[in-house]
Amino acid sequence: MLIYKMSKQYKIDRTIGQNILGRAKSPINKRNYKPGMHGNVHGKIATRSLTTYGEQLKERKKICHYFGKMRAKKIKTLTALAIRQKGASDNNLCQLLESLLSNIVYKAKWAMTPFAARQLVNHGHILVNSKKVDIWSYRVKVGDKVTLHDYMRNNSDVMIAQGSTERNIPEYLKMTGFTLEVMALPTISSAQYPGPMRFNLLVAAHGR
Repeated sequence: MLIYKMSKQYKIDRTIGQNILGRAKSPINKRNYKPGMHGNVHGKIATRSLTTYGEQLKERKKICHYFGKMRAKKIKTLTALAIRQKGASDNNLCQLLESLLSNIVYKAKWAMTPFAARQLVNHGHILVNSKKVDIWSYRVKVGDKVTLHDYMRNNSDVMIAQGSTERNIPEYLKMTGFTLEVMALPTISSAQYPGPMRFNLLVAAHGR
């Protein structure tokens, strides 16, 4: 059984002010204000302007959370790589994050959340080109085939994720049963998220 306690993970939605994963269970759907005694006083939602660094930090937390509660060190490494690559750095970063194996598993709807998808990979339930890969941050390439191990296909958590209507499998993943082929990697303009992702702020903040 895949176990991941989500109660604490939902709290960041109210802190950030966005339903990061687009889930119906998010508390921000009912309490659209920051947590704490000063988050909502007499029906007025407390707001404050952020500095440029504050906006960058907020965006980094949101993106790290969306891609499976990634550590700041990992996102900095990927940002540095995106900057070194040819082309727009923010688009490069988007594609690097989208290529993470745990993200591909999440987008395939084999897990309800990015955290559960990361757990699936870490426990050795995923094959890439017929070989077991248990590194969640492994980066898949166009043409790779990713498979969910056959003994996990009737797992209750996997079946719940498969039946969920909260999100759809993106068109760039060609699904054949429990095997997918990565046909392309999305760009900033084609990637779909529950809310805006400002990868450019992470690029601008690199080096802090």
